[in-house]
Amino acid sequence: MDKLPQITESLKTEIPEKNINDIMHDFKKLMPVINTHPITSEAISESADLVDVVGYNYAAARYELDHKDYPNRVFIGTETNPRDLDNNWKQVVDTPYVLGDFSWTAWDYLGEVGLGRMVPDTGHEQFLASYPWLISCSGDFDITGYRKPVSYWRETIWDKENHKPYIAVRNPKNFGEKNVY
Repeated sequence: MDKLPQITESLKTEIPEKNINDIMHDFKKLMPVINTHPITSEAISESADLVDVVGYNYAAARYELDHKDYPNRVFIGTETNPRDLDNNWKQVVDTPYVLGDFSWTAWDYLGEVGLGRMVPDTGHEQFLASYPWLISCSGDFDITGYRKPVSYWRETIWDKENHKPYIAVRNPKNFGEKNVY
């Protein structure tokens, strides 16, 4: 991670040519490393000292790290990846310093078109999708209010004792192919 300044500098030159969401998608494998880097810790320390509860977007890897340095600090996941709910919720249940987790998002919505879609991995997938995609696809409910299969998975995580079994079936068209979410 001694290359972080160069990575940051390279982002500045690419932003005019590339959508920032696509840049972040390209760096998604590095995000946990960047989120826990000492430079990042130093950058957020001053503002975190001013609040009672520190909210992190897509940075659950910081909870344990920051708890070691600041044992009286409490955290909440203010926006987290729906795919990570099981791991994030485990932190909420197992650690008294993590108060909760807000997964993005409960409802599909207009905007961030194609976010959360599941498509075959061609190696050229972008973070967002172009036409004919019209909405995001990451919610528990579709745009008309019907429950989607992911909502039952979340229910299983949140209420292990009282949930009913649920079976979801994906379109077999792409069976065996690696998918991008």
